[in-house]
Order: sequence, then C-alpha cells, then structure tokens
Amino acid sequence: MSTHTPAPWRLEGVRGRTVLGPDGKQIAEARLSLDRDPNEATANARLITAAPALFAAAQAAAVNALDIDGSDRVSISREHLHDLYAALRIAEPSR
Repeated sequence: MSTHTPAPWRLEGVRGRTVLGPDGKQIAEARLSLDRDPNEATANARLITAAPALFAAAQAAAVNALDIDGSDRVSISREHLHDLYAALRIAEPSR
C-alpha cells in the first residue's frame, strides 16, 4: 500500500484553494461548485492541508492514550493535546 505525500502541505493560489506538498507539486485543489459558498472551497482546502498534521497528532494521541494498566482511565499528554489543537488551527485558523 502506498503512503500519503509527506508533510508539510501548504495552500497556494489566488484564493488559497490549491494544496501543495513539500516539493511544491500540487496534491489537491478544492474546486468551487456553482451552488456553494465560495468560502466553503477555501475552508475545504484548509482541511485537506491539515490532513497530515491531524493524522499524525491523532495517531500519537491514540498511542499515548492506550490503556496499558488495565484501568478504565485514559489520558493524553499535554504535548499530544497541543499537537491536536495546532493541527485543528491549520484547518480552522480562527480556533
């Protein structure tokens, strides 16, 4: 199975709807449908751009939260929580 393009991904283009990988090559583009709000395409592009960071943060948090002592308690480190919020801010800068 193939893996995704490595991070970081960034937005480019006049309206910030083109997603580029670290090598500057296009990964995706959020297109505008005639029946949609133009800002929705830009928000979708931000969410796509955040995908690698969200995946890495969720994966690290899940591993960190594994129940290793048999109790029902689950915890997450501040570092992993910070990484999750940082990834969410890529998708929604107003957070």
